[in-house]
Amino acid sequence: MLNLDSRVELVQMKYSKGDITCIDDILPIVAKTTLARLAGIDFKHFDRILNKVEKVTIEDMMRIAKVFEWTLDQVFDLWKVQFEVKKSKKKILSIKK
Repeated sequence: MLNLDSRVELVQMKYSKGDITCIDDILPIVAKTTLARLAGIDFKHFDRILNKVEKVTIEDMMRIAKVFEWTLDQVFDLWKVQFEVKKSKKKILSIKK
């Protein structure tokens, strides 16, 4: 298993190559609990915003940006895609019902 610094560097590298397009793409590399801890975000809140993306705050985005040395705009773009992915999944689930 990679150490934490290596995992953060791997996320940074994958992002720069275009392999990370939303927040969920980070989670196979850095666990939710670890990312929440590194960003200084309460885990329950972090879990909630992953599922209800519309609840994410600018402060949450800034904290995550700091972990990976990204700009707020970069993290905002990841959350925008996250929102679209979650929205389309909800739409598909509602059609199946």
